Amino acid sequence: MSVNGGSRSVSPTVTTNYKMIVTGAGGVAYCDTTVTVTTVVIPQTYSPVCTLTAVPTSITKGSAATLTWTTDNATNVSINQGIGGVSLDGSRTVAPTDTTTYTLTATGNGKTVTCNATITVVTTPPPHENPPVCALSVSPSTITRGGSATLTWDTTNATNVSINQGIGGVSLDGTRSVSPTQDTTYTLTATGNGKTVTCDATVHITEIHHTVPVCELSINPSSIKEGDSATLAWGGTNISSVSIDQSVGSVGSSGSRTISPSKGTYTYTGTFKATNGDTLTCSDTLTVTKDTDGGGGGGGSHRRSPRVSLESLPTPDDAPLAFVYLNDMPYTGLDLGPVGTALYWTMLVLWSGAAAYLVLFNVMPFALRRVQNFGQDVKHSLNSEHLIADDVHAHAGAHIAASTAYAPTGPAEVAKSYSSYEGFRSFAQGSHLTIDDIVTGLARESAPAHAPVEPMVVAPEAALPSHSESIAVAAAPAPRAPMASFEVAENVPAFISALLSGNKEAAFESIRQVTRAGEASEEFLTHAIVALDDAYRAKIDGSAVHPAIAALTNNCAPAFLEKVIGALTTAVDGTYSTGVTGVKLAVTRALSVVNG
Repeated sequence: MSVNGGSRSVSPTVTTNYKMIVTGAGGVAYCDTTVTVTTVVIPQTYSPVCTLTAVPTSITKGSAATLTWTTDNATNVSINQGIGGVSLDGSRTVAPTDTTTYTLTATGNGKTVTCNATITVVTTPPPHENPPVCALSVSPSTITRGGSATLTWDTTNATNVSINQGIGGVSLDGTRSVSPTQDTTYTLTATGNGKTVTCDATVHITEIHHTVPVCELSINPSSIKEGDSATLAWGGTNISSVSIDQSVGSVGSSGSRTISPSKGTYTYTGTFKATNGDTLTCSDTLTVTKDTDGGGGGGGSHRRSPRVSLESLPTPDDAPLAFVYLNDMPYTGLDLGPVGTALYWTMLVLWSGAAAYLVLFNVMPFALRRVQNFGQDVKHSLNSEHLIADDVHAHAGAHIAASTAYAPTGPAEVAKSYSSYEGFRSFAQGSHLTIDDIVTGLARESAPAHAPVEPMVVAPEAALPSHSESIAVAAAPAPRAPMASFEVAENVPAFISALLSGNKEAAFESIRQVTRAGEASEEFLTHAIVALDDAYRAKIDGSAVHPAIAALTNNCAPAFLEKVIGALTTAVDGTYSTGVTGVKLAVTRALSVVNG
C-alpha cells in the first residue's frame, strides 16, 4: 500500500531502531529513527501487618492474662478497652472482670489493619485448676519445757503459704524448728486458684520428769562396837526391786534394817533393778571392832557409857593477800631474764588458780559433807541408850538378873538437847524454831547424855527366890504419847512440792511471794526444813507428820530426804548479810540434789 504520509504508535520494551523505505518514480529512499527505552522505578506501597494474642485465653474473675502483639510496616499502633497507643511490638497485663475482646489497630503506608484477641472470664476455675491441698505435722508432738520440735509441711496447688504464732510467710514446702513454752497449736494457711485451706498441728508441753534410775545404800553409823547395831538403809529413784548380799536377800525398793554383825569389816552391796530394765549397784561398808569396855571379874555388873563423837572443822586463818604488778618484775631468785621471769609468774598464777579450783570444788564439798556427818553423829549418839544386865552367879547355882536404869537428869542445857522424836524442833528456844536455833543447837558443845545414878540395891540373898527362878528388872523410858500432826505454814506444802519435783521456777516463785508479802524468807525456809525433817522422822521411827507433807514425800526414800534437808540447812547458816541470798543458795543446792 502506498501512503504519502501518516503516524503509528509503538511501545517497545527495549531501545529499538526503526527504518523506513520510500520508493517512488525517482527511485528508493531510506530513513530511520531510534526509540530509546529507559527503566523507570515506580515506588511500591506495602500494607501493615499485625498479630495479637492473649495468654491464657480463659481466666477466673480476679485473675490476670497477658496480651502480646507484633506489627510490620506500621507507624502507629493502638489497642482499645482503654489501653490506647502502644509500641509497635510489646505486651501488657490485663485483668478483665468480664469476657472481653481486645482490638489492635495498626496504621502504615496509608493503610490500616486490625487484630483481635478475646479473654474469657469464668466464675469457677476450670477443671484442671484444683483447690490447694496442705499437710502440717510436728515431731515430736510432746516436748519438755525448754525443748524444741520440728514443724514439717507440704502443699499442692498453692501460691501463698503462711503459719501463725508469729512465723508468717513461708515456702510452699519446708520445715521450721519451734520451742513453745506451753501447749500451742500451729495453723498453716495455703492459698491458690482462688481457694484457701488450713492445716493444724499441736505441740504439747510436759514438765521435766527425771526418769534416770538412781540407787542409794547407806550404813549409819559406819563403825560400831561388837554387840551394837547400825541401820542399813536403801532406796532410790525409779527402782522396781532390790537384792542385798550379806544374807539380807530380796527387799522392797526402799526401806531400812537394823544389822549387828560380829567383829570384822562388812561391805553390803545392793543390786537395784530399775524400772527401765537397767541394773545398778550401790554399796557401803560397816566396820565392827572388839568391845574393850567389858567389866572384869565375876559377880559385878557393868554398863557401857554412851559414846558421843563430835567433830568440828578447823577454820584456817586468813592468808595474807598477794599482789602481782605487771609493771614491776618481782625477783624470783633465779636468773631467768625478763621472758623467763614473766613465764615463771604466769605459771605460778595458773597453778594458784588450779589450786583454788580444787579447794572450791573438792575440799569445800568434802567439808560440807563432814558437817552433815557431824549432825548425824550427834543424832545417833544422843539417841543411844544402853541397858546392860549382868548375870550374877550365886555360889548355890541360882541365877539372879539385876539391871540398872537411869534417866536424863543432867543440867538444864542437856534437857534441851536434841530429841529424835521432835527432830529440829527440839532446838527451839521459843515458841517457833529459827535458823539460829538449828545452828546454835548443832554447834552446842556436847554434854553427858546421862548423869550417873546410884546402882540399885539388891535384896539380901535370903530374900531372893530359889535358883530355879530368875528375876529380870529393867528400867526403860516411859513410852511417849503420839503427837498431833504438826501444823505447817499455808505456803510450805506448795514450796516443798515444787522443790521435790525439781521445778526451779515454782520453787523460787514461792520465795519471791514470801518476800513480797513482807515476811522473812529465812523463817519460811526454816518451816519448810522442819516439815521435811518431820517427814524424814516419820519414815525412820513413825513419828507424827502433817498429812499434806506426808502425801508429798510418800515416794521419797529417807536417804533422799536426808540429802535435801542437809543441802538446805548447810546453806542457810547466817553467813550472808542478806538473808535471802542464803535462802536462794539453799534452794539451789537442794534442787541440785533433786535433779541429780
